[in-house]
Amino acid sequence: MAERDGFIKKANKIRSENGKILYPSVTIIFADKYLPLAEILANKLKGTVNKGQGNYYVLSIYSLSALHTFAQLVSGKFRRPKIEALHRIGL
Repeated sequence: MAERDGFIKKANKIRSENGKILYPSVTIIFADKYLPLAEILANKLKGTVNKGQGNYYVLSIYSLSALHTFAQLVSGKFRRPKIEALHRIGL
C-alpha cells in the first residue's frame, strides 16, 4: 500500500487558550473499502475510527505509547514530507 492521505500533527504550543494540554497525533484517511484495515489498526494502536463527511473513514491516534508503536510500524516506509513530520513530533 502506497503512502496516502493523512497527517501528523505537533502542536506549536503545550496548552490551548483554555488550558487544555495539546498532544501530538497521527490522523490517517481511509477510503470506504479499507474500513476493515482502519479498524484493525485502531484496535492495535488504541486509536479511534470515525466516519468522514464523504466516502472515507478517519483513524486518529493520540496515545503516546500508540504513537511510538506507530512509528516503529512505519519506520523506513515514509517519504518526505510525512517523515519530516514524524521527526518533528520526536518519534
